[in-house]
Amino acid sequence: MKMHGHPLWLTFLAALALGVFWYSGNAGWKYYRYYSLTASTRPTQLSWQIGEVSDEEYPLIGSYTYIDPATGDSKAGSWSDRPFRNRWAAEQALPDYGSKEWLVWFSPNSQYSSLQKSFPIKECISAAVLWLLLLYFIWLGFYVTRYRI
Repeated sequence: MKMHGHPLWLTFLAALALGVFWYSGNAGWKYYRYYSLTASTRPTQLSWQIGEVSDEEYPLIGSYTYIDPATGDSKAGSWSDRPFRNRWAAEQALPDYGSKEWLVWFSPNSQYSSLQKSFPIKECISAAVLWLLLLYFIWLGFYVTRYRI
């Protein structure tokens, strides 16, 4: 059984495959980062400031230090949450962030740490849907060739 060999079709499949591989790599990397955060501790120092990415993006950036319980070393990191649409909204959220009890999630095997450990569900679902789409179009290429008159 031979697949539909039109150059435009094969170019479309190649472009789709590149997108699938890129999204899968991105999802895999984010899952690895999520999976590597196996230990947690309280920060010894935590400060928040408002960053400005553009006129409509103002993330709250948390700078923190923590002590690795296994080695006793003091380590530092920074983390930013989703950006706010304007500075006023970021200023209103700042007291909530400052009063919240945060945990520092870190990887004992690397320098990677974060104030939030969240599963990359959007990236994993996007990669799975793109894989299904790629497999569907490959199947469609075989199907069209098989029932060609």
